[in-house]
Amino acid sequence: MKDLLLRDVRLIDPIAKVDRQSCDVVISNGLVVEIGEGLSPPPGGVVMDRPGTVVAPAFLDLHCHLREPGQAWKERIVSATAAAAAGGFGAVCAMANLQPPLDTPQRLRRCESKTRALARVPVFQFAAATADLAGQKVVDVESMVRAGAVGFSDDGRNCCDQATLTQLIAKAGSASRMVAIHPEDERVLAAANPDSEDDPSAWFMRPAEAEVAAVETAIGALRAATLGSLHLQHLSTARSAELLRQAKRDGLRVTAEVTPHHLMLSAADTAGTGLTCNPPLRGEEDRIALWEAHLPRLLEALTAGPLAVLGQAAEGLPTREIAVGQPAHLTWFDPARSWSPDTTSWLSLGANTPYWGQRLRGVVLGTFVRGRSAYLSRSVAPEIGIV
Repeated sequence: MKDLLLRDVRLIDPIAKVDRQSCDVVISNGLVVEIGEGLSPPPGGVVMDRPGTVVAPAFLDLHCHLREPGQAWKERIVSATAAAAAGGFGAVCAMANLQPPLDTPQRLRRCESKTRALARVPVFQFAAATADLAGQKVVDVESMVRAGAVGFSDDGRNCCDQATLTQLIAKAGSASRMVAIHPEDERVLAAANPDSEDDPSAWFMRPAEAEVAAVETAIGALRAATLGSLHLQHLSTARSAELLRQAKRDGLRVTAEVTPHHLMLSAADTAGTGLTCNPPLRGEEDRIALWEAHLPRLLEALTAGPLAVLGQAAEGLPTREIAVGQPAHLTWFDPARSWSPDTTSWLSLGANTPYWGQRLRGVVLGTFVRGRSAYLSRSVAPEIGIV
């Protein structure tokens, strides 16, 4: 990749609390070498004159599924991380509900070794919270942290009782790691699906009460643990948002995430389409409540927010403020341009989306990871010297 001068861009860095409406950014030999106004390109460098575009720290995804090993027909490490880079993500955190689940240090190390060899962007791996995701026996927290776990989650399952979850949160907290939970109480789900016996994959009915019950249990466990931190995954209901706010007011170390589809869509938007997700889309009142509970600045939720959630585990992450002398680890995007998802632009194997053919605003021009280009759009790659 050639050296670059990104001219007349808006620099928004929530990590450093910087918002410069117009400046130039010079990247040379993979490093950010100058930030200012009226700058000259490095010798032989390329000037990218794109007024109105934005440069920000590379995004960080706290919750993704690479599906290898065990379900490569759903997703692959190569395709998932290529899609991440195209979306502006310079690092992702992968869940542990693989086949087999990552519930031992040996399994975790084998998975990380394969991921390092294939991933387009850095992948930081969660460990399972309990053996076989069964909610009965807490994994060896200390050994898993030494093996590289950035956090603990049985995502996809939730069958821990409060006492077991309290034990897990305390052990993880003593190792400076957080616990993330999939907030759907399986006892409530089983009662709502009496004909499906004990097979969670067959539970079609997933009432909001299951989420609320799981959130209440998790917050109760955090309160009883007296140390540690809790992260609530993919919240979908207004009541969950209320419980989160109250826990924060009480001084508990609890954070949460909301998926883009739960922010943008309600159940009525996908009725009759056959599109599903867990937890399911809720009512319009829930969607609005999630927006109200969300961080007011979107870029903060994609950069500084995830870093704060990971805490000390984030020390190994490359996502830091954009600064002179540091490797270019940033996302460059045009918030005014639009694109349409189709088979030529889609990189992930996952194709379960209601947006096929729709015009979506916001185009990533480039994602730079640790000083190298992980993704360049077709509109800029030829100018930079990559075809």
